[in-house]
Amino acid sequence: MTHLLRINSQGSIQKLEPTHFANEVDELQSYIRTNPAILGDNITIIAEQLDTGSGTRLDILALEEIREGVVRPAIVELKNDEADTNVLLQVLKYSDWALSHTDSVKLYAEKVKVKFTEFDGTSVKVIIVAPAFKHELIELGSYIGGNIDFNFLNLERFKDDDGDIIALDLKTPVATPTSITSIQQEWDWGKYRSELKISPDRIEIGKYILEGLTKLNSDKDWGLTPVFRKYYVALKKFGYNIVEIDLYYAKKTYLSIQLPKPPKELDLPEIHTELEQDFSQVYKRYSFEFTDININVDDFIEYIERAISLL
Repeated sequence: MTHLLRINSQGSIQKLEPTHFANEVDELQSYIRTNPAILGDNITIIAEQLDTGSGTRLDILALEEIREGVVRPAIVELKNDEADTNVLLQVLKYSDWALSHTDSVKLYAEKVKVKFTEFDGTSVKVIIVAPAFKHELIELGSYIGGNIDFNFLNLERFKDDDGDIIALDLKTPVATPTSITSIQQEWDWGKYRSELKISPDRIEIGKYILEGLTKLNSDKDWGLTPVFRKYYVALKKFGYNIVEIDLYYAKKTYLSIQLPKPPKELDLPEIHTELEQDFSQVYKRYSFEFTDININVDDFIEYIERAISLL
Protein backbone atom coordinates (compact mmCIF):
# COMPACT_ATOMS: atom_id res chain seq x y z
CA MET A 1 0.00 0.00 0.00
CA THR A 2 1.25 3.48 -0.89
CA HIS A 3 1.69 6.05 1.88
CA LEU A 4 1.76 9.76 0.96
CA LEU A 5 2.94 12.46 3.33
CA ARG A 6 2.66 16.21 2.82
CA ILE A 7 5.44 18.19 4.54
CA ASN A 8 4.93 21.96 4.72
CA SER A 9 7.60 24.65 4.95
CA GLN A 10 7.48 24.49 8.78
CA GLY A 11 8.22 20.78 8.75
CA SER A 12 4.72 19.76 9.78
CA ILE A 13 3.71 16.36 8.40
CA GLN A 14 0.24 15.50 7.18
CA LYS A 15 -0.58 11.93 6.24
CA LEU A 16 -2.86 11.76 3.21
CA GLU A 17 -5.51 9.09 3.43
CA PRO A 18 -6.50 7.00 0.40
CA THR A 19 -9.86 7.89 -1.15
CA HIS A 20 -11.38 4.83 -2.74
CA PHE A 21 -13.58 4.98 -5.82
CA ALA A 22 -17.20 4.15 -5.07
CA ASN A 23 -17.45 1.62 -7.93
CA GLU A 24 -15.83 0.63 -11.20
CA VAL A 25 -18.29 1.92 -13.79
CA ASP A 26 -19.84 5.10 -12.39
CA GLU A 27 -16.78 6.56 -10.70
CA LEU A 28 -13.49 4.84 -11.62
CA GLN A 29 -14.31 4.59 -15.32
CA SER A 30 -15.67 8.14 -15.36
CA TYR A 31 -12.51 9.36 -13.65
CA ILE A 32 -10.29 7.74 -16.27
CA ARG A 33 -12.48 9.08 -19.08
CA THR A 34 -11.97 12.57 -17.67
CA ASN A 35 -8.23 11.98 -17.11
CA PRO A 36 -7.19 9.62 -19.95
CA ALA A 37 -3.48 10.44 -19.50
CA ILE A 38 -3.61 8.03 -16.55
CA LEU A 39 -3.48 5.22 -19.12
CA GLY A 40 -0.50 6.75 -20.96
CA ASP A 41 0.06 9.52 -23.46
CA ASN A 42 -0.13 7.06 -26.36
CA ILE A 43 -3.51 5.56 -25.39
CA THR A 44 -6.75 6.93 -26.90
CA ILE A 45 -10.15 5.77 -25.62
CA ILE A 46 -12.63 4.95 -28.42
CA ALA A 47 -15.47 3.04 -26.69
CA GLU A 48 -16.74 2.07 -23.23
CA GLN A 49 -18.88 -0.68 -21.73
CA LEU A 50 -18.76 -2.62 -24.96
CA ASP A 51 -20.75 -5.82 -25.48
CA THR A 52 -18.36 -8.26 -27.17
CA GLY A 53 -20.65 -11.28 -26.85
CA SER A 54 -18.59 -12.83 -24.04
CA GLY A 55 -21.26 -12.39 -21.37
CA THR A 56 -19.56 -9.41 -19.74
CA ARG A 57 -18.88 -5.88 -20.96
CA LEU A 58 -15.47 -4.58 -21.93
CA ASP A 59 -14.80 -1.57 -19.72
CA ILE A 60 -12.72 0.45 -22.17
CA LEU A 61 -11.67 -0.15 -25.78
CA ALA A 62 -8.76 2.03 -26.82
CA LEU A 63 -5.99 2.39 -29.36
CA GLU A 64 -2.29 2.36 -28.52
CA GLU A 65 -0.03 4.35 -30.83
CA ILE A 66 3.05 2.14 -31.17
CA ARG A 67 4.70 4.25 -33.86
CA GLU A 68 3.89 7.63 -35.31
CA GLY A 69 0.53 7.09 -37.01
CA VAL A 70 0.57 3.32 -36.33
CA VAL A 71 -1.97 1.99 -33.81
CA ARG A 72 -3.13 -1.30 -32.38
CA PRO A 73 -6.10 -2.30 -30.17
CA ALA A 74 -5.85 -1.78 -26.42
CA ILE A 75 -8.10 -3.46 -23.86
CA VAL A 76 -8.56 -1.69 -20.51
CA GLU A 77 -10.08 -3.65 -17.63
CA LEU A 78 -10.93 -1.80 -14.40
CA LYS A 79 -11.01 -3.28 -10.91
CA ASN A 80 -11.94 -1.36 -7.79
CA ASP A 81 -10.44 -4.02 -5.51
CA GLU A 82 -7.31 -6.14 -5.60
CA ALA A 83 -7.14 -7.92 -8.97
CA ASP A 84 -6.51 -11.66 -9.01
CA THR A 85 -6.14 -14.34 -11.67
CA ASN A 86 -9.90 -14.40 -12.33
CA VAL A 87 -9.48 -11.28 -14.45
CA LEU A 88 -7.34 -13.15 -17.00
CA LEU A 89 -10.22 -15.07 -18.57
CA GLN A 90 -12.09 -11.79 -19.11
CA VAL A 91 -9.23 -9.94 -20.78
CA LEU A 92 -8.26 -12.93 -22.91
CA LYS A 93 -11.81 -13.09 -24.29
CA TYR A 94 -11.77 -9.36 -24.97
CA SER A 95 -8.35 -9.65 -26.65
CA ASP A 96 -9.57 -12.46 -28.88
CA TRP A 97 -12.55 -10.31 -29.88
CA ALA A 98 -10.34 -7.30 -30.69
CA LEU A 99 -7.93 -9.37 -32.80
CA SER A 100 -10.71 -11.12 -34.70
CA HIS A 101 -12.90 -8.01 -35.19
CA THR A 102 -10.38 -5.45 -36.38
CA ASP A 103 -12.94 -3.84 -38.71
CA SER A 104 -15.20 -3.22 -35.70
CA VAL A 105 -12.33 -1.65 -33.76
CA LYS A 106 -11.58 0.63 -36.72
CA LEU A 107 -15.25 1.59 -36.93
CA TYR A 108 -15.31 2.64 -33.27
CA ALA A 109 -12.21 4.74 -33.94
CA GLU A 110 -13.89 6.40 -36.92
CA LYS A 111 -16.98 7.23 -34.84
CA VAL A 112 -14.91 9.30 -32.42
CA LYS A 113 -12.77 10.71 -35.26
CA VAL A 114 -9.47 9.13 -34.22
CA LYS A 115 -7.10 9.27 -37.19
CA PHE A 116 -4.18 6.94 -37.94
CA THR A 117 -2.17 5.94 -40.98
CA GLU A 118 -1.88 2.23 -40.24
CA PHE A 119 -3.76 -0.25 -38.05
CA ASP A 120 -1.76 -3.17 -36.67
CA GLY A 121 -4.20 -5.97 -35.91
CA THR A 122 -1.53 -8.59 -35.14
CA SER A 123 -1.23 -7.82 -31.41
CA VAL A 124 -3.13 -6.18 -28.57
CA LYS A 125 -2.19 -4.22 -25.45
CA VAL A 126 -4.01 -5.23 -22.25
CA ILE A 127 -4.05 -2.72 -19.39
CA ILE A 128 -5.51 -3.89 -16.09
CA VAL A 129 -6.12 -1.02 -13.66
CA ALA A 130 -6.52 -1.80 -9.96
CA PRO A 131 -5.46 -0.53 -6.52
CA ALA A 132 -3.49 -3.76 -5.96
CA PHE A 133 -2.57 -7.00 -7.73
CA LYS A 134 -2.08 -10.56 -6.61
CA HIS A 135 1.48 -11.68 -7.36
CA GLU A 136 0.13 -14.75 -9.18
CA LEU A 137 -1.70 -12.53 -11.68
CA ILE A 138 1.42 -10.67 -12.76
CA GLU A 139 3.41 -13.91 -12.86
CA LEU A 140 0.83 -15.57 -15.13
CA GLY A 141 0.91 -12.53 -17.39
CA SER A 142 4.55 -13.31 -18.17
CA TYR A 143 3.62 -16.77 -19.42
CA ILE A 144 0.87 -15.72 -21.81
CA GLY A 145 3.02 -13.61 -24.15
CA GLY A 146 2.38 -14.26 -27.83
CA ASN A 147 0.44 -11.39 -29.38
CA ILE A 148 -0.76 -9.95 -26.05
CA ASP A 149 1.24 -7.35 -24.10
CA PHE A 150 0.21 -6.92 -20.47
CA ASN A 151 0.46 -3.80 -18.34
CA PHE A 152 -0.71 -3.84 -14.72
CA LEU A 153 -1.44 -0.27 -13.64
CA ASN A 154 -1.54 0.15 -9.87
CA LEU A 155 -3.77 3.21 -9.29
CA GLU A 156 -4.46 4.78 -5.89
CA ARG A 157 -6.23 8.07 -5.22
CA PHE A 158 -5.54 10.43 -2.32
CA LYS A 159 -7.08 13.80 -1.49
CA ASP A 160 -5.92 16.96 0.20
CA ASP A 161 -7.18 20.54 0.36
CA ASP A 162 -5.95 21.23 -3.18
CA GLY A 163 -7.68 18.27 -4.83
CA ASP A 164 -6.78 14.75 -5.92
CA ILE A 165 -3.37 13.15 -5.90
CA ILE A 166 -3.02 10.03 -8.04
CA ALA A 167 -0.28 7.49 -7.34
CA LEU A 168 0.53 5.28 -10.34
CA ASP A 169 2.85 2.28 -10.46
CA LEU A 170 3.16 0.46 -13.79
CA LYS A 171 4.01 -3.22 -13.42
CA THR A 172 5.07 -5.05 -16.57
CA PRO A 173 5.60 -8.83 -16.36
CA VAL A 174 9.05 -10.10 -17.25
CA ALA A 175 8.82 -12.26 -20.36
CA THR A 176 9.56 -15.96 -19.87
CA PRO A 177 11.62 -17.97 -22.39
CA THR A 178 8.38 -19.53 -23.63
CA SER A 179 6.67 -16.22 -24.33
CA ILE A 180 9.84 -14.78 -25.88
CA THR A 181 9.97 -17.63 -28.37
CA SER A 182 6.34 -17.21 -29.39
CA ILE A 183 6.81 -13.48 -29.91
CA GLN A 184 9.94 -13.88 -31.94
CA GLN A 185 8.25 -16.32 -34.28
CA GLU A 186 5.70 -13.70 -35.36
CA TRP A 187 8.28 -11.67 -37.31
CA ASP A 188 11.81 -12.20 -38.54
CA TRP A 189 14.16 -10.73 -41.14
CA GLY A 190 12.69 -12.92 -43.88
CA LYS A 191 9.12 -11.77 -43.17
CA TYR A 192 10.28 -8.14 -42.99
CA ARG A 193 11.48 -8.54 -46.56
CA SER A 194 8.72 -10.73 -47.98
CA GLU A 195 5.66 -9.23 -46.24
CA LEU A 196 6.69 -5.67 -45.41
CA LYS A 197 8.80 -5.20 -48.57
CA ILE A 198 11.75 -3.77 -46.65
CA SER A 199 14.75 -3.53 -48.97
CA PRO A 200 17.70 -5.95 -48.65
CA ASP A 201 20.16 -3.14 -47.85
CA ARG A 202 18.06 -1.98 -44.89
CA ILE A 203 17.71 -5.58 -43.73
CA GLU A 204 21.50 -5.93 -43.87
CA ILE A 205 21.96 -2.78 -41.76
CA GLY A 206 19.36 -4.02 -39.25
CA LYS A 207 21.09 -7.38 -38.93
CA TYR A 208 24.42 -5.63 -38.46
CA ILE A 209 23.04 -3.46 -35.63
CA LEU A 210 21.39 -6.43 -33.92
CA GLU A 211 24.58 -8.49 -34.15
CA GLY A 212 26.54 -5.65 -32.53
CA LEU A 213 23.94 -5.12 -29.80
CA THR A 214 23.76 -8.85 -29.08
CA LYS A 215 27.52 -8.98 -28.54
CA LEU A 216 27.44 -5.90 -26.31
CA ASN A 217 24.51 -7.32 -24.36
CA SER A 218 26.57 -10.43 -23.62
CA ASP A 219 29.82 -8.62 -22.89
CA LYS A 220 28.21 -6.00 -20.64
CA ASP A 221 25.69 -8.36 -19.01
CA TRP A 222 22.86 -5.90 -19.65
CA GLY A 223 20.18 -8.60 -19.50
CA LEU A 224 18.32 -7.34 -22.58
CA THR A 225 15.95 -9.62 -24.49
CA PRO A 226 15.55 -9.20 -28.29
CA VAL A 227 11.93 -9.29 -29.51
CA PHE A 228 10.88 -9.04 -33.17
CA ARG A 229 7.87 -6.81 -33.81
CA LYS A 230 6.23 -5.51 -36.96
CA TYR A 231 8.66 -2.98 -38.47
CA TYR A 232 11.11 -3.05 -35.55
CA VAL A 233 13.26 -5.19 -33.26
CA ALA A 234 13.23 -4.23 -29.57
CA LEU A 235 15.76 -5.10 -26.90
CA LYS A 236 13.75 -5.17 -23.68
CA LYS A 237 14.47 -5.22 -19.96
CA PHE A 238 11.77 -5.75 -17.33
CA GLY A 239 9.23 -5.44 -20.14
CA TYR A 240 10.45 -2.00 -21.28
CA ASN A 241 11.98 -1.27 -24.69
CA ILE A 242 15.52 0.00 -24.07
CA VAL A 243 16.82 -0.06 -27.64
CA GLU A 244 15.01 -0.47 -30.94
CA ILE A 245 16.09 -1.12 -34.50
CA ASP A 246 13.41 0.81 -36.39
CA LEU A 247 12.59 -0.03 -40.00
CA TYR A 248 9.35 1.90 -40.38
CA TYR A 249 10.21 5.56 -40.86
CA ALA A 250 10.88 7.04 -44.29
CA LYS A 251 12.35 3.82 -45.67
CA LYS A 252 15.40 4.21 -43.48
CA THR A 253 16.96 2.21 -40.64
CA TYR A 254 17.30 3.80 -37.21
CA LEU A 255 18.90 2.85 -33.92
CA SER A 256 16.59 4.29 -31.25
CA ILE A 257 17.44 4.49 -27.55
CA GLN A 258 14.88 5.13 -24.82
CA LEU A 259 15.82 8.41 -23.11
CA PRO A 260 13.54 10.83 -21.19
CA LYS A 261 15.36 13.90 -22.54
CA PRO A 262 17.72 14.75 -25.40
CA PRO A 263 21.32 13.61 -24.73
CA LYS A 264 22.57 17.15 -24.11
CA GLU A 265 20.12 17.60 -21.22
CA LEU A 266 21.37 14.33 -19.72
CA ASP A 267 25.03 15.41 -20.03
CA LEU A 268 25.68 12.73 -22.62
CA PRO A 269 28.42 13.49 -25.17
CA GLU A 270 27.55 14.24 -28.78
CA ILE A 271 28.32 11.27 -31.00
CA HIS A 272 28.17 10.69 -34.74
CA THR A 273 27.17 14.24 -35.57
CA GLU A 274 27.35 13.29 -39.24
CA LEU A 275 24.23 11.11 -38.79
CA GLU A 276 20.63 12.33 -38.88
CA GLN A 277 19.45 12.42 -35.26
CA ASP A 278 16.07 13.09 -33.69
CA PHE A 279 14.44 13.12 -30.23
CA SER A 280 10.78 12.10 -29.96
CA GLN A 281 9.09 14.03 -27.14
CA VAL A 282 6.08 11.72 -27.38
CA TYR A 283 7.93 8.40 -27.20
CA LYS A 284 10.95 9.64 -25.19
CA ARG A 285 13.32 8.11 -27.70
CA TYR A 286 16.52 9.35 -29.31
CA SER A 287 17.20 8.00 -32.80
CA PHE A 288 20.21 7.79 -35.11
CA GLU A 289 19.85 7.04 -38.81
CA PHE A 290 22.17 4.19 -39.80
CA THR A 291 23.27 4.64 -43.42
CA ASP A 292 25.68 1.72 -43.70
CA ILE A 293 27.41 -1.06 -41.77
CA ASN A 294 30.60 0.89 -41.11
CA ILE A 295 29.27 2.62 -37.99
CA ASN A 296 30.59 1.08 -34.78
CA VAL A 297 27.72 0.00 -32.54
CA ASP A 298 30.09 0.19 -29.56
CA ASP A 299 29.96 3.99 -29.87
CA PHE A 300 26.45 3.93 -28.37
CA ILE A 301 27.35 2.10 -25.14
CA GLU A 302 27.11 5.18 -22.90
CA TYR A 303 23.69 6.07 -24.29
CA ILE A 304 22.35 2.54 -23.81
CA GLU A 305 23.75 2.21 -20.30
CA ARG A 306 22.14 5.54 -19.37
CA ALA A 307 18.80 4.25 -20.69
CA ILE A 308 19.14 1.09 -18.57
CA SER A 309 20.08 3.07 -15.46
CA LEU A 310 16.96 5.24 -15.81
CA LEU A 311 14.56 2.28 -15.61
